[in-house]
Amino acid sequence: MEVTNEKLDKKRNINVVILLIYIYMPFITNILENAFSASPVVNYLIQVILILFLLFFNKINKKICGFLFLFVAVIGINYILVDYKYYVLVEGIQALLGIAIPCLVISNSKFDLEYFLKKWHKFSQKNLLLVLLSILLFKKRIVHYSIFTSICVPNVFIISVMILLGKEKNIKNIIIALMNILSIMIFGGRMAGVVSLCMIIVSFIYSSNINYKKKILVYFITIITAIVVLNNFKGILLWINNQLINKGLYSRNITLFIEQMEKNELYVTGRDEIYIKCFDYIKRRVGLPGGFGVPLYLTNGKYYYSHNLILQLLITFGILGTGLLAILVYSKLRIIKKYQSKDYFKLIIFMFFSYLLIGMAGSSIWIHYMSTMFIALVFFRNNKQNKNKEKRE
Repeated sequence: MEVTNEKLDKKRNINVVILLIYIYMPFITNILENAFSASPVVNYLIQVILILFLLFFNKINKKICGFLFLFVAVIGINYILVDYKYYVLVEGIQALLGIAIPCLVISNSKFDLEYFLKKWHKFSQKNLLLVLLSILLFKKRIVHYSIFTSICVPNVFIISVMILLGKEKNIKNIIIALMNILSIMIFGGRMAGVVSLCMIIVSFIYSSNINYKKKILVYFITIITAIVVLNNFKGILLWINNQLINKGLYSRNITLFIEQMEKNELYVTGRDEIYIKCFDYIKRRVGLPGGFGVPLYLTNGKYYYSHNLILQLLITFGILGTGLLAILVYSKLRIIKKYQSKDYFKLIIFMFFSYLLIGMAGSSIWIHYMSTMFIALVFFRNNKQNKNKEKRE
């Protein structure tokens, strides 16, 4: 019995490690590519190694085999039908590798979701040293500013999840989350910072384990803080910027905000070029699906994806396909709500909400851990191990 439990723990830990590597992969590759001049191909090599490991050492779910085979077949058909074949392969392979890892892990009968969330949360509390390392490397211009999105956003997400589910509600979690959010706001991407702030606020509001008095207090503090900051926004930005300059640091966010405020043209993404081209493409084709590689084709390789969830869905699946996909996801969510635990349903909805915010201004559904894990949890999760643990309250 003890030997069996040891084997189970070993397999559970292997799944946890692989999924955590997958989630924090952009952080790893950011350092490898910028600090050590590694080729971008290293990202795909690591993913291939993880997939091969899963294929050889895990029992593969037949449903996943069918899904991945169909995915490869669609890429092949897409490749045959269009002229921009190279771009189809680039996005298609990127998508296949991106979606395969979470699907292979989560569909495995040995995967324990609750165990994984606890380990992820524990890791997020300990990796503040990695955030500090990122600041030091960024100060020396060794890494790209996106490193803060790749390390801080997943930290804030899992802390928010644990608060939402009532697993953790001590002040330490809030402090760690705020430190991560502050790091993104100053050094990372603006939308990533806004999304992270929204995640922690929403998790606090909808947490069933936090009483109304505390929630009202948070509402009050948030509103007062927002009023004070907005009324003194430019002055605060200038002061923070001066402090950073004195310490040899540079904030892309703050610099852009100051420049835009001086020109009276505040914008968030600056991706009008790709948005206009994608929108025109959809109109020209009367909403027909385009498959993989379209943004690369439209921008001559400049943009890997449309940087907008709705545009990506419409380009890839077409208007009809997007509608059918929405109906399918809605149907699956209704089934999950009916037959799975409340915590599981809350996790799924929160993940959907979080990626919806991220997906509207960047990323791709095929490579972002929130969207790919959402797909895996909704469509491919193996419930045999958890069916006795998860009962509706």
